[in-house]
Amino acid sequence: MPEESVQWAYDFLREHIPPGLYPFARNIGSNYFCFDYRQTPRNPRIVFIFPEGEGEDAILFVADNFTRFLDSLKD
Repeated sequence: MPEESVQWAYDFLREHIPPGLYPFARNIGSNYFCFDYRQTPRNPRIVFIFPEGEGEDAILFVADNFTRFLDSLKD
């Protein structure tokens, strides 16, 4: 499986992030944007995670959903 694929990122991070977070993009560092299915399984929020952090302190809210996340990239 190629490094940097969504599956690779999930497999690499799953022991370090809470269940229900699924990475889909990485910034220039080792931090990831994730779909957050923990509270809204039908319309996941977007969060930014810092894998070196611990617990909820390592998770930063970004957008209510993927559409709003994409809209924020245009601003």
